[in-house]
Amino acid sequence: MKGLTKFFLAFALSLFLAVPVFAIPILDLRDGDGSGGTITVSGNNITGTNIALDALSAQGTTADGTWDLTGPLNPGGDTFADMDFTWDGKTGTISIVGGLGDALQATQLAPGTQAIPPDTLLLSGTITKLTVTNNTPSLFAFNASGIDTKDPGLLEFFGVDPTRPFTFLSFEIAANSNNTGSPYTASSTDVNNQGKVPEPTTMILFGMGFAGAGLYRRLRKKSVK
Repeated sequence: MKGLTKFFLAFALSLFLAVPVFAIPILDLRDGDGSGGTITVSGNNITGTNIALDALSAQGTTADGTWDLTGPLNPGGDTFADMDFTWDGKTGTISIVGGLGDALQATQLAPGTQAIPPDTLLLSGTITKLTVTNNTPSLFAFNASGIDTKDPGLLEFFGVDPTRPFTFLSFEIAANSNNTGSPYTASSTDVNNQGKVPEPTTMILFGMGFAGAGLYRRLRKKSVK
């Protein structure tokens, strides 16, 4: 009986210690020093084109900090990553083309160093939900969520497992119509992207299965003796 008690105590301790070991990487892409791009609404169809992204903030990675995003767009004489998305009322797609440049609040790169080329497909994925909120007669907010994959080189730079799926928990774009309707001008763009981790419930059930199998073997051995 003492053996079984020790077994369950060890199992409970392993569950308690297992959950915190999974780091949650967050890569937050935003417009930073500028904004730009258009969002066109036609019935249930929504299209975002040439939406500027200027900065990437990393948390829970090996290269935490805020980094400059470079790319094909050039509003205000600077280079910006280019985000495009579509929505047909049920599902849609999202893609971001750009590169990773100088560290804005980190020291891993020397000034002028380009970590990721500016023509890289940094992110591509599927939008599974999109909502539109009319805050004022001229200001709209577009919020989307879904699953995406990222460039392996980008994930390697931040020390993230390249096979790890990501979910963009917060994809927010404010859009000003200037009281003229669609197309809207994109501003305050933010794509808060979080790596998925095993759910605690799944981990516990997985562990209980192993525990049950171990207990069954122990009881079977005793019955055989």
